[in-house]
Amino acid sequence: MRSTAFAFPTTDVLCIWCSYTFRHHLLLLFLRCMHANKVAIVNL
Repeated sequence: MRSTAFAFPTTDVLCIWCSYTFRHHLLLLFLRCMHANKVAIVNL
């Protein structure tokens, strides 16, 4: 009973953490892409 009750908050936290890290990774990827584009424009 205790394990099932404990499983709910942990999965919720894991879900939030997963979505946060995924968003953060996408943001980093986007910024890296933008930086690469800026460098390409400057080189032209």
